[in-house]
Amino acid sequence: MFKDNEKSMKLSQGKFVVEGGLFKSQASKDKLKDKVVARIAQTERDITNWDLIKKMLIVYLAEIAIPEFRNSKNMKYITAM
Repeated sequence: MFKDNEKSMKLSQGKFVVEGGLFKSQASKDKLKDKVVARIAQTERDITNWDLIKKMLIVYLAEIAIPEFRNSKNMKYITAM
């Protein structure tokens, strides 16, 4: 993501970018800049979605999975005695 931000800044300032090339037209450079900005935005959305999924998994583990596991192990222990 850092490389994309750096590339976006260089493109907006008109500096040389390896993918931008020296001999490309302004339209293709603008298209590359739009692609980089879209990739940055998608990465930011993915990070937010990952945080949401992580929070949901923590709640699931704390409220459902761990208590069920504990109960099943207790029942196995009780029946073994």
